[in-house]
Amino acid sequence: KTQHASRQAAMDAPPSARAREPHGSPNRGGSLPPLPRRRAGAAYAAHHAPKLQARPRWGQRRGNTSTSHSVSSTSSTVEPDKRALSLPPRVAVAVHEAQAAAGAVEEGGQTTWRYVIQFGNNSGLLRQLMRSRRLWAPAPGDPGHSAGGGSYQERRVKLKACPAGEINLLWTQYRSLAFLNAMALQLHGLRVELNEEKTLKLKASKAAAKQSTDLPPALRCHNHFEGSGSICTKKGLCEAMSTFFMNQNRDPFGALPLTFIVEGSADPQFTLFEEAYQNMASKRIWIVKPAEWANRGCGIRIYKSVEDVRARVDSKERSWAIQKYIERPLLIHHRKFDIRAYCLVIATQQGQGLRALGYRDAYLRTCSSSYTTKSLDRMVHLNNDAVQKQGEEYGKFESGNKLSLEEFQKFLDEHHQVRKISVRDDLMPKCHSLMGDAIRSAASKLNPRKIKHCFEVFGFDFMVDSDFRVWLIECNANPCLDLCSAYLAHLIPSMLDQALRLTVDSFVDGEECSPEDTKWDLLYDSEEAPNSMSSTWMEELPLGFTLPMLGTQILGRKPKKGTKKMAAPPRETALAEEDAKAPAVNEQLDGLTSCAENDG
Repeated sequence: KTQHASRQAAMDAPPSARAREPHGSPNRGGSLPPLPRRRAGAAYAAHHAPKLQARPRWGQRRGNTSTSHSVSSTSSTVEPDKRALSLPPRVAVAVHEAQAAAGAVEEGGQTTWRYVIQFGNNSGLLRQLMRSRRLWAPAPGDPGHSAGGGSYQERRVKLKACPAGEINLLWTQYRSLAFLNAMALQLHGLRVELNEEKTLKLKASKAAAKQSTDLPPALRCHNHFEGSGSICTKKGLCEAMSTFFMNQNRDPFGALPLTFIVEGSADPQFTLFEEAYQNMASKRIWIVKPAEWANRGCGIRIYKSVEDVRARVDSKERSWAIQKYIERPLLIHHRKFDIRAYCLVIATQQGQGLRALGYRDAYLRTCSSSYTTKSLDRMVHLNNDAVQKQGEEYGKFESGNKLSLEEFQKFLDEHHQVRKISVRDDLMPKCHSLMGDAIRSAASKLNPRKIKHCFEVFGFDFMVDSDFRVWLIECNANPCLDLCSAYLAHLIPSMLDQALRLTVDSFVDGEECSPEDTKWDLLYDSEEAPNSMSSTWMEELPLGFTLPMLGTQILGRKPKKGTKKMAAPPRETALAEEDAKAPAVNEQLDGLTSCAENDG
C-alpha cells in the first residue's frame, strides 16, 4: 500500500517536481516492480491536457520542441473544416459527415451534397466510393445517416417522419420514375420513406412542393435513364437494332442472333419462326427468353422442337423472345463462356444529347460443365452468375468462374496460334462498336424528356463463335457488382470510381470531364455523328430481300437442290430494283417497330 500510494502521488505531482527527484527515489520507482497500467487520474489529466492538445496532428508539419510545447489549450477549438483536414482519412470522413448532418456550409458557400443508395448489388461499395468524395454525405433514407430505424445488417431503413434535406444523388437497382419526374419538373421536398433491397419508396413534401416555384432548381442526378427499356429488354434491343441496321442497309442479325418477338403461337412472328426452323438442316436448337424485364437467367429455356417452343410461349400471356442458339461457340477448355463489357451513357449538361463510353477492361464468365448439344442442362449453356452459383463445381476451374482478358489472350496464344487473334485489337473493338451502335439505335428513346444529369452503367454480354465472330446477346440495366474474384475486386471498384468521376463529380463542378485520364473510351456522341455506324463489317442486305432472308449468317442455309444461283444484275438494273423496293422496306420497318412504341 505504501509503494502504491507513493507511485500514485508521483503520478499526480507536476512534471517539474518529478523531474528534480533522483533516479533511485521511491517516487521515481526506479527500483520497484512496474505496477499494472491504469487510467490516469483527474490531476494527471489537468496537468497534461495542454501538452496533449499541443501535439501536432496527423498531416501537420512538426515544429521544434519549444514551439510545440508553447501552444495554448485553445487549440481544441479549431474550426471544424480545418480540424477535419488535420485528421486521418477515416476520422476526417466521420467529422465531415457529422458536419453535413448538422447542415454545415463548406468553404466558398457550397453546401454538402447528399446521396441515398438502395440496398442490394454490393451497395456497400457504392457508399464507400461516395464517402471518399469531398462535400458528399448520406441523406435521410440511407443507412449511413442517423435518421430512421434500421442498419446495414438488417438491409432496411424506414422513416416515419421525413427530415429536411434534398436528395442530390439517388442510386437504385432500377429506374425510379418518381425521382425522374422530380428531376424533369424540378420539384423540391422528395424524401425516402423505405429503403430495401427490392423496394424503395419516395414521398413528396406538400409544403416543399408549394415552394418549388420560389426556389432555385436543386441538383439531382440518377443512375438510370427513363427509357432504358429500349435496349435493356430483349424486345426493345431487337427492335431498335433491327430498325437501325436495316436503315443502314445491313443485316441486323449479323450482330444479334436471329430473334423473333412473339406473344403466343398465334402471333405472325411465330409463323416466321416456324419457316426459319424448317429451312435449317441440323442446327435446330433455339433459346426462349422473356422479352420484357428479366435478369439473372430467370425464365430462360432451351428447346429443340417447335412443339416445345409453342408450349413455352403459350404457357403465359407475355412477350417472348425466340432466339437462334449459337451452336458452335468458341470454347475454353471445352466449356462455354461469354464476355461482360461495360458501357457508360451520360446525358450532356443541358440534357439535349448523349455520350456513350466503353470501358477498356472486361472479363469472361465461364460455365462449370463441358459443352455439349446432347444435353440442354442450364449449367452447360447459361453463363449467368445466378445460374452457375447453384452448381457443385462453381469456382473449380477459375476463381468465381471469371477470367481476365489477359488470361483469355494467353489461352488463345496456346490453343489458337494459327489464327493469331488479339483480344484487345480484334475482339474488344468489335464489342465496343456493337455497344456504340446499340446506344445509337435507341438514342431518341433513352432520354425522351431530355432530363439533365442522368447517367447509367450498362453491362453488355457478348459471345464469340468458333469463327471468332462477335455476337451481341443482351444488355443489362443492373449489372452485377459482386466482387467474387480477385480480378473483379480490382476491376469493378476502379470502373465505378472512374464512372463517378465522369458523372457525379462533373455534375457538381458544372463542367464535363474529359475521359482521357480514365479507361473509358468514347464510343458515341450524339452531337458529333448522330447517323453514323460503327459496325462497318456487317453484311449488306441482298437485293429484293424479305424478312425470312434475314439472319443467313447464323442459320447457314444452303440453296435447295435443283435451284440455280441467281446471277448478279447489272448496276443500272440493281439501282432500279433498289428504288422499287424502298416502299416495301419502309413497310417492313413499320411492322417491326409498331409494338416498340408501347414498350414501357
